[in-house]
Amino acid sequence: MTASENHGSGKRLVTLLLLVLGVAVLQACATPQAIEDELSATWRGAKVFMPSGDPGSGVLVYPGNTSSWADAVAREGLTPATKIPAVIHLHGCDGLSSADQRLGAFYARQGFAYFGPDSFARTGRTSWCRRGNMGSRIQWRLQEADYALQQVEKIDWIDQNRIVLSGFSEGAQAASAYYGRRYVAIVLLGTDCRAVGGSPRAPKDIPVINIVGSNDDYGYGGGCAGKLSHKLVIANGSHDVSLEEEARQALAEFLSGIKR
Repeated sequence: MTASENHGSGKRLVTLLLLVLGVAVLQACATPQAIEDELSATWRGAKVFMPSGDPGSGVLVYPGNTSSWADAVAREGLTPATKIPAVIHLHGCDGLSSADQRLGAFYARQGFAYFGPDSFARTGRTSWCRRGNMGSRIQWRLQEADYALQQVEKIDWIDQNRIVLSGFSEGAQAASAYYGRRYVAIVLLGTDCRAVGGSPRAPKDIPVINIVGSNDDYGYGGGCAGKLSHKLVIANGSHDVSLEEEARQALAEFLSGIKR
């Protein structure tokens, strides 16, 4: 490496370190109300997919702002007596994407309400794909999941005993770090759990499915280790496993056990 290349590399490292430090300082200085406002924004910006009250009419899609979809849900006959299961899904490092849209529609076709909070609704939140402090991001994403869970717990037609935590890529890294018991199952898509030492932290009796592609361009193709109720490595599959029919079939079978 030449002196100029070394200097350029050093400048980039210093810039990244300053960015990480700046985010940490802002988080540390944030007031409880500021944090509440940030998390509220991730919920208001969420994507919401619903199974239709009429199974023949497909899937209903609403923005996450509760006031804009509650009446439509009522029109579909989703009442307190309905009690449908739900998924809280954490998107990847680039924000809500086509992968998350596919997953939302997929979960709804399986009979689950889908809530995908938007991490990029936070002030100054940008893509840190392939760089940055994953530890800080995991904390943010679990905060967002917890806030979304608090909102879902207020919805009387959700079956509170059948709520699933799902994540893709960065979101799956965060979901792999969850160690509580509030979720009935955990779905880890496009991750090898490296941010938590290679194995999900969920209690042993919580079902966990891990699906990866062998050609994952983030290097996650080996998938997670440790306690998994189901693991699928798709031969020649890409990072976005939601594109793969084999992945959808395995996930549908996994979810069918939760609905019983």
